[in-house]
Amino acid sequence: MSLRPNTVPPPARPPGQLEEVLFADIFRLAASIEATKKRKKDGELAATRLGQAVTNRWSSERFRQTMMLVLEFRLHRTLLSEDDVEFVRVAVDVALAEAEKASHVGDIYDMNPTTWACWLVQHAYATRTGGWVVTSMQEQINLSFAGLYTFLQHQHALGIDRHLRDPLTNRVIRRYKLPVKKMNVPPKRGELFKWKKGARRLSDWMVAGGLPPLHPGIVAQEIPTIVTALPPGAEQAAAQRDRLWRQIATRAREQEELVSALGDGSDDAETREIVASLMFESRGSRETGGGQASGEAGPSQPAAAHQTEDGGGGTSGDAPGPSGSRETEDEGIPVIAELVGPPLEEDSRSMPQLLADLQRLADVL
Repeated sequence: MSLRPNTVPPPARPPGQLEEVLFADIFRLAASIEATKKRKKDGELAATRLGQAVTNRWSSERFRQTMMLVLEFRLHRTLLSEDDVEFVRVAVDVALAEAEKASHVGDIYDMNPTTWACWLVQHAYATRTGGWVVTSMQEQINLSFAGLYTFLQHQHALGIDRHLRDPLTNRVIRRYKLPVKKMNVPPKRGELFKWKKGARRLSDWMVAGGLPPLHPGIVAQEIPTIVTALPPGAEQAAAQRDRLWRQIATRAREQEELVSALGDGSDDAETREIVASLMFESRGSRETGGGQASGEAGPSQPAAAHQTEDGGGGTSGDAPGPSGSRETEDEGIPVIAELVGPPLEEDSRSMPQLLADLQRLADVL
């Protein structure tokens, strides 16, 4: 009889009901895309929006943060004109409204406000100029996603508190720092598909609302192509595009009502207030030569021009300004402008029709 211990393992017993439940829970957590792994200060997992239908709070926050970032390119860089920002505002509004209408379920392809802001800056340029092309390497660098993101990172690193003021009362309604998302730019090879799908989704939402899609090069995360030799008639075509773009911006200004924030809730009300202030800053920079949405720069000048009680602007009493002097008022010669010829026909084309004409002009060239 051998005294050596038996090395043959005993037969495994079948798992009990408790083990099956615990294993199922572990497997579900490991396989679920809803688990963000982000935790609060107390150690609990943070709430996640993934796998749930988008809410009004999400769309409102996405609207506000995207426009805050877009405004930086208007106030502190020459990449966006006032008309460009008007177009971007409508694009964000329409996309979010379509997302809510479709009862969109949140996932990893929703990306973040930083990527949306960069894509929409590129989208405004490509739509206005008729293609994803530039004429110099510097423009190529500035309009590439990496160039746009680097600028936002720089602005965020300044650490300046931005102030938004009510256009009518000049009251500070919001203090904020730039909500720039820290990302790998350019994205890693294994993450590129997520960026492409996220851009395509944003594009699809805009198309569903009657707006042009993102350029295929923007969706593919490509840099713009440099074109040094312009085709014949390029200057005339550019003038026609500029006229159409101004008309498109006029239609955008007329659409002051935000279709994605029509409710009576606090989120919608705050979004309407903040977006109105952001657009006021954008429009005000036309007259001041640059916006002043930072804490140290103070309010925009157009708002201060209406202040008379605190001496912030306007004219009063015995100290008339140069443009409001009594001599000019007494000696001025009234001028009456009269239209000669047939009355001008009012352009009744809608914004989608104007955008379609702009696209047809680009296709011809």
